[in-house]
Amino acid sequence: KNIAIQPFQPYFERFARIAVDSGAIDLDGQIHLAVEHPKAPLMTFHGSLGVKALAIADRDQGSPVASWKQFQLRQVALAVDPTTVTIEEVGLEQPTVHLAVLSDGQLNLMKLLPQADAGTSPPASEAEPATAKRGPPPSIAIKTIKLLKGTATFQDESITPTVQTGLYDLTGTIKGLSSKQLARADVDLTGRVDKVAPLKIAGVINPLSKEAFTDLTITLGGMDLTAEGPYSGKYVGYGLSKGKLSLDLKYKVSQKQLEAENKVLVDQLTFGEKVDSPDATSLPVPLAVALLKDRKGRIEIDLPIRGDLNDPDFKYGKVVLSTLL
Repeated sequence: KNIAIQPFQPYFERFARIAVDSGAIDLDGQIHLAVEHPKAPLMTFHGSLGVKALAIADRDQGSPVASWKQFQLRQVALAVDPTTVTIEEVGLEQPTVHLAVLSDGQLNLMKLLPQADAGTSPPASEAEPATAKRGPPPSIAIKTIKLLKGTATFQDESITPTVQTGLYDLTGTIKGLSSKQLARADVDLTGRVDKVAPLKIAGVINPLSKEAFTDLTITLGGMDLTAEGPYSGKYVGYGLSKGKLSLDLKYKVSQKQLEAENKVLVDQLTFGEKVDSPDATSLPVPLAVALLKDRKGRIEIDLPIRGDLNDPDFKYGKVVLSTLL
């Protein structure tokens, strides 16, 4: 119980430039190791594992990157050689991720990657991995994933004034994750964008199988667009004084074939004062927005996408037709 993570930080620095400010591990289980195992696994573990009060920061800047109150793996059954993993429940309580575009345009997470050092590179003969016999892929099954009050904040420092937004109170479950090809996991998540606009994600997924399957519906209602006004000022040449965004998205991916419905509703989009920006387009965007609005001041866009994931086809005919009407 309460094994502090911070003393092990030097091991992590090979993989990421992070500082572990806090965090402790609880482990409760049984391990069996068999040096000779002609008919049994090399190693088995049965038990539970938890990581609590974890806080990770950028090692150089000291700015927070990620944290959580509690991460718990309950009733884990792990076997190695052959490899199988079954987990009764994965619990993640109050996870927080901080994403930022820095003033130089680089994502803060990219700064965490370890810097390559040519002097420590192994010789070519050593760098080439030995060819190993590949066994069957590991069998993985996770009965339930529970997420409680997740947060993801976003800050763009490359634009003036700085844009700040976030996803809050992301809560829900994913049930039935499995590496079996025909398995389907039920997804039911809810949250709020900028603490106000309701977000819901529901459907079925199978990310662990060889051929990933996705059938999700994502709905967002009434997100205030004025917080994104700096983008409009930079690229359109006008700020935003009013406007709300609602989304109704349906995405299905099966055997690398994509079927997507993108229904977008922008209500009462109103530009503010003109902004002197060298990056602003010369296109008459306010005129285009005025043409797209209906008599109630709403812009409705229906944009289906079909085709192979490597070459999808955007069907924009509905958008043109509705604008003409």
